[in-house]
Amino acid sequence: MKPVLIAFCFCLSIAPVLWSAPRPAAQQTSATAPTGTVWDAVYTQAQAKRGQEQYDVHCTSCHGADMQGDGADVPALSDLRFARKWTGRTLKELFQLISQRMPENRPATLSKDAYADVLAYILQVNGFPAGVRVLPSEPDTLARILFEETAPDGQR
Repeated sequence: MKPVLIAFCFCLSIAPVLWSAPRPAAQQTSATAPTGTVWDAVYTQAQAKRGQEQYDVHCTSCHGADMQGDGADVPALSDLRFARKWTGRTLKELFQLISQRMPENRPATLSKDAYADVLAYILQVNGFPAGVRVLPSEPDTLARILFEETAPDGQR
């Protein structure tokens, strides 16, 4: 009986150390590590056009037609502060924010493709190039696209 009590006390004494030990940081797998950026023409013009139509219906009332927000509670979606906030983060993060929390009065009510279209429009307004590939709505694919304020050649 005594060895059981000693073992129990020992476990209680080291529990705080184990619980407070630093946890290893989550690591991205090679399947989700960013392999490209928003400068790689990750959406199409047609998709951005569809996104503008969705934006006009669902987003303009809060963010404004010019995507400048209200300067207080509603953030701008096309200014330097927006670009700097998202630089170094993936499109998955931005897509999840938009698709789970917007529009504010009816969150998560659009289709995943509609949210991808709106994101394509936001990229277009921010000056990122369009291409021949449609921006997908799959999180794993969006996790491989990094938002970068500055183009690889240093141009904006």
